[in-house]
Amino acid sequence: MDYVFSIASLQACLVAAEASWFSGMPGNQCTQWQVERVEIGDTAYFIHESDEEATRRIIILDQEPHGITNSRWMKKSILERIHRAAIVAATPPISLPRDWHAFHHKNLFSFFGSRRTKTDRMSRWTAENRPNGSADVLFWRLSPPNHIIALQDFRPNYSRYDEAVLFWDEALHEARTKITGTPRATSLVSPNVALSATFDATSRGRTYTDWLPHLNDDQRRFLERTPPVKLRGPAGTGKTLCLLLKAIREVTNARAQGKVLRVLFLTHSWAMEMQIDRLLRAMDEENAIQDIDVFPLFSAGSMLFNTMLPPGLEPLGEDSHDGKQEQLSRVQKLLKNAVLTDWPAYRSRVRPEFAHTVESDPGSDDFRLFTWEVLNEFACVLGPEGIVPGAHDAIQEYRELRRASWMMSLEEAAEKDFILTVYGYYVDSLRADNLISSDQIINDFVKDLEKSSWQYQRLTDGYDLIFVDELHLFNEQERRALHHLTKDSKTYPKMFMALDPRQSAEVVYTGVAGRSITREDSGPGGTGMGDVGQHSLTRVHRFGQEVLALLRHINKSWPQLDFGDDWELDLDQVRAEAPPSAAPTLHRHADAHEEARKALRAARAWTNRTDGSRVAVVLVDKDALELYEEVALNSEMGRINILGSRDDLASLQYEKRTVVLAPAEYVAGLQFDTVIVTGLPRMRRHARWPQTRHLLSQLYLAISRASKHVEIHVNKSSGSLPEVLETALRTGALQEMR
Repeated sequence: MDYVFSIASLQACLVAAEASWFSGMPGNQCTQWQVERVEIGDTAYFIHESDEEATRRIIILDQEPHGITNSRWMKKSILERIHRAAIVAATPPISLPRDWHAFHHKNLFSFFGSRRTKTDRMSRWTAENRPNGSADVLFWRLSPPNHIIALQDFRPNYSRYDEAVLFWDEALHEARTKITGTPRATSLVSPNVALSATFDATSRGRTYTDWLPHLNDDQRRFLERTPPVKLRGPAGTGKTLCLLLKAIREVTNARAQGKVLRVLFLTHSWAMEMQIDRLLRAMDEENAIQDIDVFPLFSAGSMLFNTMLPPGLEPLGEDSHDGKQEQLSRVQKLLKNAVLTDWPAYRSRVRPEFAHTVESDPGSDDFRLFTWEVLNEFACVLGPEGIVPGAHDAIQEYRELRRASWMMSLEEAAEKDFILTVYGYYVDSLRADNLISSDQIINDFVKDLEKSSWQYQRLTDGYDLIFVDELHLFNEQERRALHHLTKDSKTYPKMFMALDPRQSAEVVYTGVAGRSITREDSGPGGTGMGDVGQHSLTRVHRFGQEVLALLRHINKSWPQLDFGDDWELDLDQVRAEAPPSAAPTLHRHADAHEEARKALRAARAWTNRTDGSRVAVVLVDKDALELYEEVALNSEMGRINILGSRDDLASLQYEKRTVVLAPAEYVAGLQFDTVIVTGLPRMRRHARWPQTRHLLSQLYLAISRASKHVEIHVNKSSGSLPEVLETALRTGALQEMR
């Protein structure tokens, strides 16, 4: 049997139908999706209520003559790929994901039919765009691995196409009668309303020039901004469109000055890449798209380094979005099995709350969130750290790994051991199926970006500007990769990033609200292009201008990262209200003991000043607290209020002019006139990412506690000065005291 869909009818079925429906495509069920199945002769027509006589159609010819049974090709995964190819074919040239291995010859094109199994992966569609001058896309045949035909040798039999579409008008009339009870006038419905619902709601058919008069003041200000900028807003506020307008503007302005910009627009999925590409083509009047690369981060490695997977090794999912869904399903199954088999050996040695989560119902919100946390641990901790399950030192190496605030809570050794056991099963399962996860691909990509060879290559192959859509869906490791894609490593990363403050990755992938990407509700979302985020001009801010300059430096150095409480602030738009003071200063000491003595002495000196009554010595590394306590108790420095935990915060209400000594994580939410930042961890020049990530977060947190003055104390025995502080010295955001 032949099958004829419209773009809209196939989209409706793919969105609404369960995977099992596609094995037979019955007619009754699709009525609830505004689709009617009409069978005439040997052809099944699927008609959407918005379809017309001239609607662009997708024709899939009977595959039985080629030895491909319906059970092999009538799958949701295959039809998803067909639908996408048909949409892309509407605006040639046909640009399909690289992993599809597409070939082209005149109007013919071919590509791998599915990603689900290795057998399907090796089967190729032979398709034709606009056969016989029509607007249709015709899928001629799905060739098995041993019967693949070169496009130049393919000889179409157009009588088969004519037979398949012969009764389209009759099927359309019958479907309309079923849907409305009476035939309806064709002029009342626009041809592509269902297909273009998302597209039209965003672009409204306007070009770049057409959009400019419709922008409000916030949007115009955004177009004038210099990077890096985080653009915030709930769904429907036009974040993506603003990024696209900005990308076109930057390319156009550069050309007017005789320059050429290399621009990258990163997405999280091929589906979003397709929408971005269509929007760019619709709005682009000056062929700016020629200088804008659009693709998912997942494919960046193959795009930049032309890397290919070894023969026989397949990706688990074709992009990060699909890959995370596949990985989440796999990890959940492995966890369920591990709970039944391995868990009793760890049960008595873990915290009660950890045990409660592990033993929760597999369908519960707790277990789904736990699965997500485990997957994040695999992707962003175990994988990047190169911890190999089964290796003799893996357990000890994992146990000793410093935990950061963004990691899952694992306090007992047995908890880490259990996670490592499940990780071993996960790696083994991927190897057994000859699969590599999207997160493993990203980890390999990051390693390539951190090689010395890329530091030379990025001068030519790096990008002048990077745009990132849906930043809230990027995990820690993916955000880490962004930092290395710019052309100039000596300047702040030139990025424009859009995110939804009401969403987080775990909500998207698990449907359960866990941690929010920000700690502030942004209020109800608009439905138009208003509410462009990150223009928080009405907020009352606490920083002095000099402290603010240092925070801006850290934020601009790593604009894609979440530094906690103050990450949602648009620091470029903050106006300091405190009177001017000296710039933050850097003080170097011979060793840790000298650093502790002089840092505490400096704190006491600040308490004697009229503008330094509330003073804190904030430790970046919590492990330094013991040394500082010892120095404080053995010195005659007056009263020092030591915070050994969050529970000690209550004592501050009874203290006025005193020095507070605490790790950075215990002073979140507090404010001091002066902060002495000290106790930085021992760092190598090329430290592991979790160490660097933890340092950046704690350093930002410590500095942001100050309203007027900041001193940073370091010692030579702790290794090299962190790069973010070295660059702060060069930019003048930090002054070194000799």
